[in-house]
Amino acid sequence: LGVVVVEVARKMVELVIKGILPNMIVLAGFVASYLMTNQTRLELLAFEDVLEARGETARIMSKAWLIAAGRHVGVGIGCFLCLMLVAYRVETGLREDVRMLKRRKID
Repeated sequence: LGVVVVEVARKMVELVIKGILPNMIVLAGFVASYLMTNQTRLELLAFEDVLEARGETARIMSKAWLIAAGRHVGVGIGCFLCLMLVAYRVETGLREDVRMLKRRKID
């Protein structure tokens, strides 16, 4: 298993160098974002399961459910914004594309 992981990592670095994959920092951000948003999704589902175990229906408009759902959405939006900022700082191709779009909009 360790050899496979090393080989996959080596291949990913090779693809990053060729410009096919985003920078490793951006890839790590994608993984971290997935883990964080998945955790809040699991917490929301667990909350609904607790309500069902009590014999209550998951009331979408209840305050507790709205807080849990808002946390999940907030984490997702925060991850997206952070990832876009990191990608903009690290990925030179993205910066060039954004500048080109701004120039076209002005013209």
